[in-house]
Amino acid sequence: MKNDTIKKIVIGILLAGVVTGLVFLIIDKLTPKTDEPIKREAPQIVLKGPKGVLAKVGNIEIKSETFYTKLSRIKIESMLSGIDMDDPKNSTYLFSTKQEIINTLIETAVYEDYATKNDLLPTQAEIKKAVNGEIEERIKEAGSLKQFEKSLESIGGIEKLRQDMQNDDDLKSQITRQKVSDNITKTLQITEKQGKEFFESKLLGVSQIVILYDEKIDGKEIFEETKQYAQDIQNLIGKQGKTFSDVAYAFSEERATGQNGGKVDQLIARETMHKDAAKVLWDMNIGDVSQVLQLDEGFFIFKIDYQTFAWQYFFADKKTGQKPEFEKIIDQVIQQLRIIKSLEHENEWFTKYSQTLKTEVYIDLTQPTQDEIEKKPAPDKKENDGK
Repeated sequence: MKNDTIKKIVIGILLAGVVTGLVFLIIDKLTPKTDEPIKREAPQIVLKGPKGVLAKVGNIEIKSETFYTKLSRIKIESMLSGIDMDDPKNSTYLFSTKQEIINTLIETAVYEDYATKNDLLPTQAEIKKAVNGEIEERIKEAGSLKQFEKSLESIGGIEKLRQDMQNDDDLKSQITRQKVSDNITKTLQITEKQGKEFFESKLLGVSQIVILYDEKIDGKEIFEETKQYAQDIQNLIGKQGKTFSDVAYAFSEERATGQNGGKVDQLIARETMHKDAAKVLWDMNIGDVSQVLQLDEGFFIFKIDYQTFAWQYFFADKKTGQKPEFEKIIDQVIQQLRIIKSLEHENEWFTKYSQTLKTEVYIDLTQPTQDEIEKKPAPDKKENDGK
């Protein structure tokens, strides 16, 4: 289940490079003290690709340098939060971070492949417009152009910032993604009947635990081990006083929700959920925890936190909470539903299109990256000499 809910260009976030403030919990604090501790089996991936290439998706090559750069940034942010990801105690999180970076890069490459074939890559004019818009927003936040320029003195001024932003690959990728999204949803039509059904539909607030697994990346060999690992984690919930939130915080490999106790920020509409998950979730009650579900990105465990209705969440009178008449706000309802349906349509497109592309991953996640090798201290010479 993809985390995107409304596809926008949020340039300010992307230009930051990484999600800041990563907070990790040492796993053994939450793991039961048994003779058979829960163990995450690492995938065995053969190094077989051309030099400097992490993976290939369709006609798009993903450079290994991009992977190393993103991983290095996340490690720095983690270190600033007081957590050393290279500490053996945090090995599971380091592994899942690497895997999540690969998943993100592959997803980006799918969009780039489609954009390349359909003449949707961003133009210099579009990039320049996006950068100018972001700089204008930052000036407003600073209070004035003078104050903003003063804040940039240490990094070379506003023109240096503008140049760096225009050369930012993450910005180009996000513009590409938005153009593809607009292209594949431009013919989407919403009927009044669909609007009425949505108006009365139930929305769910959920928490999740995610164990990443992708056959293209991880290989078939560890499917059963990973599935059992997810089941072992599900079995922890409610044992020895551990809540769903505790277990999600310790074990979920989707960092954005995991570090928030598994809580998904957005309410979930049935249309945005994987069909297999929707069948289960919409039959659950508040407080229920699902069994392990295998979805596109891996194995999921869900908990229902609360539920409401579309009319109540999106359209009720803010002062009285009263239900409005559908006929009076039909345009608002259809506009909101179109946002949700666009996401559903895009998710379906992504699944189908990515399956048409040959995807090869060349990195072995069990091996240290180049920066980890360089960081490792040299062995003692006496030991090498056998003295």
